[in-house]
Amino acid sequence: MASVKLRCGACGADNQTDATFCYQCGQALSPTATTNSPQTQLLLDDSLLNDRYHILDRAGTGGFGAVYKAADTRFGGRLVAIKEMGQKGLSNQELAEAVEGFKHEALLLAGLHHPHLPRIYDHFSDGGRWYLVMDYIEGETLEAYLEQAPIDPDTGHKKLSVEETLAIGRQLCTVLDYLHTRRPPIIFRDLKPANVMRTSDGHLYLIDFGIARHFKPGQVKDTMPLGSPGYAAPEQYGKGQTTPGDIYSLGVMLHQLLSGQDPTLTPFRMAPLHLTGQPALSRLETLIQQMVDMDEQRRPATAAVVREELGQIAANLTNNRVLYAHPERRNQDIYHAPTDEHEEKRAQAGSRQSMAEPEQRERQRPRGPSRRTFIIGGIASLVGLAGAAAFTGLYRSNDTTPDKHIIIRETPTATDIKTLLYQDHKDAVYSAAWSPDGRSIVSASADQTVRIWDASTGQTHFTYQKQGSQSYQALWSPDGKYIISGGPISVQQWLASNGQHGFTYNVAPAQPSHDIALSPDGTYLAVAPYTDTGKSSVQVWNTRNGNLVNTYNTIYVYCLNWSPDSKSLAIGSADTNIRILNITTGDTSLILTNKDMGMPRDVAWSPNGRRLAATGTDGKVHSWDTNSGEQLPTLNDPSTNGHMHSLAWSPNGAYIATGSTNGSVYLWQTDTGKLLASHGGQKGMITKLAWSPDDKAIVSSSLDHTVQIWTIPML
Repeated sequence: MASVKLRCGACGADNQTDATFCYQCGQALSPTATTNSPQTQLLLDDSLLNDRYHILDRAGTGGFGAVYKAADTRFGGRLVAIKEMGQKGLSNQELAEAVEGFKHEALLLAGLHHPHLPRIYDHFSDGGRWYLVMDYIEGETLEAYLEQAPIDPDTGHKKLSVEETLAIGRQLCTVLDYLHTRRPPIIFRDLKPANVMRTSDGHLYLIDFGIARHFKPGQVKDTMPLGSPGYAAPEQYGKGQTTPGDIYSLGVMLHQLLSGQDPTLTPFRMAPLHLTGQPALSRLETLIQQMVDMDEQRRPATAAVVREELGQIAANLTNNRVLYAHPERRNQDIYHAPTDEHEEKRAQAGSRQSMAEPEQRERQRPRGPSRRTFIIGGIASLVGLAGAAAFTGLYRSNDTTPDKHIIIRETPTATDIKTLLYQDHKDAVYSAAWSPDGRSIVSASADQTVRIWDASTGQTHFTYQKQGSQSYQALWSPDGKYIISGGPISVQQWLASNGQHGFTYNVAPAQPSHDIALSPDGTYLAVAPYTDTGKSSVQVWNTRNGNLVNTYNTIYVYCLNWSPDSKSLAIGSADTNIRILNITTGDTSLILTNKDMGMPRDVAWSPNGRRLAATGTDGKVHSWDTNSGEQLPTLNDPSTNGHMHSLAWSPNGAYIATGSTNGSVYLWQTDTGKLLASHGGQKGMITKLAWSPDDKAIVSSSLDHTVQIWTIPML
């Protein structure tokens, strides 16, 4: 049974029963009518309520009363939970407000259908009391579950593992995204562990919608500070409330689950988590810091953005790698609750739009609608095809019958399609790149190898094993003579012909690198080393002698790429912006923004340097004019099945290839924004894409341990 405490009528904080003044706001406390005891009628076991519900047991108490476990006699004894509104000690006005709030909760929930929300079956008044009938959830609150967590010997607090916290956060993001995308949006306003139910298999339900409300645009203030102190966002105290308030509360919850610290004791003051050891952990701490920012404009824009970021962090930890730019495979050990089918399949509406330069778009004439097509077939047959290959590690199709994984849109013929699947790596492959002559591929993997292999046969020429750790990136020099490879321990330069070690870049001593980029002229290497201090940097090195040229301080860097003239760097960072850094002056010449993009994942320049494209956590491809900073239309098509993660611009500038989180590669026309073709021959996220020098083929690396070459007949 819940302990009895004095509840402050001014701020809502729970105080000890012997307190005279509220510890939170300092207001005097009244010893009457302010206890949080539910003061319910205490229905007896085996009694029959409303001539229908057989009361079995008292399941618990909440802020608005008691909850009973009951059997619905009209539906074969179906188990239900019955919520009873407490009313003892309430004045007439308070009682009227409580009744209206109770009815509001019933009507609000009745129109919602989601796997993380209880269903509402009935609400009624009986004996002067109000009752709400809903799904019976066998489990316990997240608050009670946390009480059973192991105690951290260093802090003395009970806390959950990072992996379990990520799983909890992703489930709650799913239901918050559902609520926030209703029309009008629904703001929960009281997200805390006590209002989350957890079943034995880890499935979560959001409960207690007593103070949730529809967002009303233009409403400046609320009548009272609703929510639980410590969890409630600062704007809930008298200001108008929007969906970022729920994101704040979720951030507080995640902080509590990871630290074990009670936020009600120090509202608005989140102690540093000190999550170190892997960049993914610091990335998680950065995300939580953004979620609990006092300025709601600086928090992640949506719950969907937070969910995507948590998923990427979970994937990083699963594969035990330290790379921001290329997140890895999904964690199969974490419980993933089912999500609303319509929610998951909801496609982004809108026509295919242009990424042409402004003057080109002005000259474009309207075209007739393109034939709508859908990606059909899957990748399940890939295993069988690979098993029938003539030799281990490779599948090559020379059949004139089009590959079932490839869908060609509006092209004269789909014959002569060739695909080659390289399978010699034993773990996730993080990057793949063509040699300047187009004959070979270099691929870097978590199996601690960098392999050079023949692009036409798949035969491995050389395996580099001196990295000493997982390999995240491998790049060819423009002359094809050497390779630069990076990992969590070092960045090394070696001869492509025999693996002879040239030198190791001394990147920020004891700091791993999480992205590297080689200037097109081969003179400079940009390295983004990881730090766990909340800051990061970009280091530029001379590839001729291995000397450090300059260091540019910034915040966390997710991705970077050189301009075609080797004079500027595009840097995608954790503040969701892309900065154009002038290497000569060290100044930021341009900041490219898009409020919908979220955190950047990959960035690429057009061959003429006039445009920049990037993928973000929203799963779309965004672009800008690099002279004016003007935002160009977004690449997005309803038929794409998965979020866009990686991208590459073709050498002739006519096409962009994008790799998705579901293992598909998509081909887009840059002047029209039209989706031309798709290929679904890999099972895991596409971590990196690269075009062949002749514009005829695309190589893609994937978390499924493979690298695939797709030769496109239309090009």
